[in-house]
Order: sequence, then C-alpha cells, then structure tokens
Amino acid sequence: MTSVAEHATGGGADVVVTPLLHQGYRPALLVGAALVALAVAAAGALRHRFPHHLGPLPRRVHAARRAAAEG
Repeated sequence: MTSVAEHATGGGADVVVTPLLHQGYRPALLVGAALVALAVAAAGALRHRFPHHLGPLPRRVHAARRAAAEG
C-alpha cells in the first residue's frame, strides 16, 4: 500500500526527504526556514513594486479612508 505522500508525488518525496533527515531534523528545519525566508523576501519585493501601476483608487476606497480618518 502506498502512503499519501507517495501517491501525491509519484513516490519521489522520499528522494528529497530521506537525505535531509539522515542527520536529524536540524538540516531539514534549516532548509525549511530558508524557503520561508525566500518566500517572505519575494512577497515583500512583489508588494513593494506591484501596486504602483494599478491607476487611481476606486471611490469606495477614498470614502473608507475619509471615514477612518474622521473617527
């Protein structure tokens, strides 16, 4: 019987996971932390550059900002 990971990835998950867990969980956690840090950096770069080319804000956004500023 195949596991869920083998079924979902075609059996290739153990090719990646087994070498990472050979020396314990620390290397696997460091790889995971590096991936998360890379995702945060990419999201920050996209957030910084993306909204500048959207054009003017809709009227409802201006109304919401005025309402929030008033109280």
